Amino acid sequence: MRDQSNELLSAVFAPISLDPAFPVSEPDHQSRPEVPIEAHVHDCFEIGFCDGGSGVFIVENKILPFQAGDAVVINHRELHTMKGSPGSVAAWHFVNLAPAALLAGTLREDAAALDTKAFSGHGFNNVLAGGAEPELCHCIKAIIQELLERRPGHQSVVKALVWEMLARLGRLKPGGEACAPEPAERRKLELVAPAIRWIARYYHEPIALGTLARKCHYSESNFRKIFLAATGYAPRDYVQRLRLEAAASMLRGTTESVSTIALKTGFPTLSNFNRQFKAHFQLAPGDWRTRGKQKSPGEPGPC
Repeated sequence: MRDQSNELLSAVFAPISLDPAFPVSEPDHQSRPEVPIEAHVHDCFEIGFCDGGSGVFIVENKILPFQAGDAVVINHRELHTMKGSPGSVAAWHFVNLAPAALLAGTLREDAAALDTKAFSGHGFNNVLAGGAEPELCHCIKAIIQELLERRPGHQSVVKALVWEMLARLGRLKPGGEACAPEPAERRKLELVAPAIRWIARYYHEPIALGTLARKCHYSESNFRKIFLAATGYAPRDYVQRLRLEAAASMLRGTTESVSTIALKTGFPTLSNFNRQFKAHFQLAPGDWRTRGKQKSPGEPGPC
């Protein structure tokens, strides 16, 4: 039987107070070590630019690697957390904003583009690779820079850049209706959020199923079922996927050896890592790194 307290629900909601006259927060510079923060949801739109380091974002049930030069966008619907690569620090600037309120009265058409609900769900990649989406990443970086420098007219420039960002994001959103999580799906994720945070923090170490089940106050059998329903993965497969995505991020974002990365991301042997990595990415780790160097930083490889 699970403790039905409201502790988790209150922990994952992180409202942001914005000035109605200019609903954009000051840039928040964060240097995150490998310890992840509590998975949470904001009540507004969040953008960020990675100044250095590498790691993974966990957005709902998506595991998304990042490196320096990448950007991220997360709307008010998706539970998320972030972890830097083992032994490193990931440096980001984040900004929260309310696009519809910010641009209200300045647009005469295409007002539907202000609805950010579509920027979510299984078909939307929240992490924007610097090589694959250079214009979008530059736009987000420019927004942050304007807010940091606060030169005359910066609010007008920010409004113009936010409109450009939304228009470019509109090209990436999934077709059809927005596929953001329904309340029932969100509740499932909230039920296993303590386990997801534990995995994000300790994926490079052995993780017992019993430990994860106790974090969520379930028996092992019930936890396994609920975790699968919430994420689409069995706990063991989720851990393995996170290890592989973290390793891929480190291969592209650091100069550490393949063997060191294998050990830091929780693989018992180099041969096991090579086999698992090639099965997941269809490339050997060394080839993945080489191909990444042949592209602009942040451009994704095959998956």
